[in-house]
Amino acid sequence: MSTKTARRTVQVETPQGKDDQADVKVEEIPLPPEELWKELDNSTGAGTAAPAIASEKRPPLPAERLKFMRDAQVAIALEYPFERDGVLVETITLRRLTVIEVGEVFDALADNFDFYDIYAAMADQPAAVLRGLIDVDGEKVAEVGYSFLPRRFRVGTGSASES
Repeated sequence: MSTKTARRTVQVETPQGKDDQADVKVEEIPLPPEELWKELDNSTGAGTAAPAIASEKRPPLPAERLKFMRDAQVAIALEYPFERDGVLVETITLRRLTVIEVGEVFDALADNFDFYDIYAAMADQPAAVLRGLIDVDGEKVAEVGYSFLPRRFRVGTGSASES
């Protein structure tokens, strides 16, 4: 008489084409023995530790503060000035970002970002304020901010998003 316990299995669907989501191949594959599940569980960081280099955050890269010989900012006089926190805002100044700042901004962006999140890093106002501007002032901010983006991030200029 056999004392062997039945192995558990799971059904897995494998897509057979990229256009028809219903076209799948269903396979039944065996699971590892239950006593190994905890060791193989990587959903909580349990089990075998990943190499130390993968879990450590990369140290910040060095960037020198340079004195630029040309002005790298534009002050936009608002057609519709506004008051915020008791301060009258009549201009919004956008400045070009350094290479290291561009990297930091893009690393920090949420999945649902828009260009105003990037323009906020260039401006003296938060993205929510820039989104709240009257359309003509918002268009001016967007025009200057967009022109300050690195070419590879602009649509229609051979950007990475087009390739």
